[in-house]
Amino acid sequence: MVVKQKYIKVLFWALTFAVLFISSTPGSISDSIKNLDKLAHFFTFFLLSVLLLFAYKFSKPFFATALAMALFGLGIEVLHLYVPNRVFSWYDFAADVLGILAAFIAYKIIYKKFELA
Repeated sequence: MVVKQKYIKVLFWALTFAVLFISSTPGSISDSIKNLDKLAHFFTFFLLSVLLLFAYKFSKPFFATALAMALFGLGIEVLHLYVPNRVFSWYDFAADVLGILAAFIAYKIIYKKFELA
């Protein structure tokens, strides 16, 4: 394992636990920043997915990453059913999935450009 890959794993897990922690705290989003929530979901899952793709070498990286990240996103939305001032939102989940898909595109471009594959 390359040293850099270890750091990517640490970063991935730190961000994952930070997202889980933030998602489990009671929300208080005002209407003025409510629309930014979807953007936050998109970029969070984009970053998590890119980190996961680089941190672990799966035999089917896109399938494994899509499954893991989609289940994590759905799990967070289900968690919101039990956290005060949080709500389950299919739109948030859709933003998560779009972030995952964008990560695949970015990953392919990065690998092709830098010939890492």
